[in-house]
Amino acid sequence: MTLIVEPIHDPKTLTAEWEVLCSECSDPDVYLQPFFLLTWLDFCKELWTPNFLAVRDAGRLMGLLPICSRSSAGCRILGFPVAGSTPAMDLIAVEGREAAVSKAIAQYLSSQSDWDLLLLHMLDAERAPAAALIEELTASGQLETRDAGATYFVETKGTTPDDFFAGRPRRFRKELERWTRRHHDLGEIKDVICPEDIDLPTAMGMIDAVLKHSWKGDEEDNSDTLARLTDLSKAALKNDALRIAIKLVDGRPTSYLMSFLHEKILFPYHIAYDLELRQIGPGQVQLRREIIKCLEGMADGVDLGGGFSYLSKWATSERNFVEARLVRSSMRSKLAAKVYLSQKDRRHKEARERVEQLKSDKKQEIKADLGN
Repeated sequence: MTLIVEPIHDPKTLTAEWEVLCSECSDPDVYLQPFFLLTWLDFCKELWTPNFLAVRDAGRLMGLLPICSRSSAGCRILGFPVAGSTPAMDLIAVEGREAAVSKAIAQYLSSQSDWDLLLLHMLDAERAPAAALIEELTASGQLETRDAGATYFVETKGTTPDDFFAGRPRRFRKELERWTRRHHDLGEIKDVICPEDIDLPTAMGMIDAVLKHSWKGDEEDNSDTLARLTDLSKAALKNDALRIAIKLVDGRPTSYLMSFLHEKILFPYHIAYDLELRQIGPGQVQLRREIIKCLEGMADGVDLGGGFSYLSKWATSERNFVEARLVRSSMRSKLAAKVYLSQKDRRHKEARERVEQLKSDKKQEIKADLGN
């Protein structure tokens, strides 16, 4: 049977089929689930227009590529809906049918003339759906892939807390023990979980209190961050996938870790803490508690979803990603893509330099505080 590809401009109409498809896909990422992606699309609707590609066999949904469209610098772009810090996404396909689905998508794209650049910001080429998609896109045109960094994973299934921590660097273990003791020296410590211990409105009120004393501080408007976290939390809660851990010191919220728990994998999504506590590792203390919960049976693994060096101390393995770029063969597309990509690469380079400078400045500030 020939696979049929159709563009989908209102992905909500696919929700029920989409959920079934995710259950049949070998990639378990929570960020491919309808509740997450549909909420994410609301955040970036001013920038991206949904243009998902659905692949069907005799009417049955066999694959879904969650891409959107936008124009920038005269370039017509298809890609995952990137908006700020965006998690990795992927082709969603029935396990065992990844190659056929990818081939159908590649052929469909080759037949269309309403795009210049396909830009997929992060693909895990070691997972079957992404590997098949990269192979078929390479066969259909001049696909370029480049390193997009790595994220860290913690395998917790079949491991006790004692065995796990015995495998961490000795210096790191000592730091964790010291930070945990210093937290308890602050006052009465209480850990509460949403939705187990508190409801979502209460949790969001605590998160708001933490944000006001975090890196942004009172002088920044945290309303957008709070609104985004609230919307994602509501969607996750409806799908029994929400877990927010909040640490209280003498009743005052001092840090939180918002995660999604899906298919026995914990996906930490957003963390913040009171800057007054930055010298005693509040983020690491939060991660420690949640990882111990997973080691005790809550989940089989923790997908840390970040490439920061401090996360590597927890990791038992890495996920390596590539960015995939495919330019249509027309001269117009080549010129438009060249202009856009040069501007994009320059912006990203400048952004990375600013981040590194901020990190350097913050390290100097912390050293100065320790000196005083």
